[in-house]
Amino acid sequence: MKPRSWEKIASRIKKIRELSDLNQTEFGKKLGGVPQAVVSKYERWTVKPRLEFLVEVANFGKVSLDWLILGDKSGKEPGGRKRK
Repeated sequence: MKPRSWEKIASRIKKIRELSDLNQTEFGKKLGGVPQAVVSKYERWTVKPRLEFLVEVANFGKVSLDWLILGDKSGKEPGGRKRK
């Protein structure tokens, strides 16, 4: 069974992609050529993403790495809004 915190990271990756209005193939290309199948595995957390991928996702989504990994309320969420 996956720890819930991992599932939350996966859902945040997917949220950033969907808010960018990209499919998994397009998202992977924007992040340096990550194959669609790998993006899908990251979003379902069947494979844990490398830290470098998480940094790329955070930079692409203009969110803090803290928000992406921890859901840190002081970090920016997608769209540049500060969490309350």
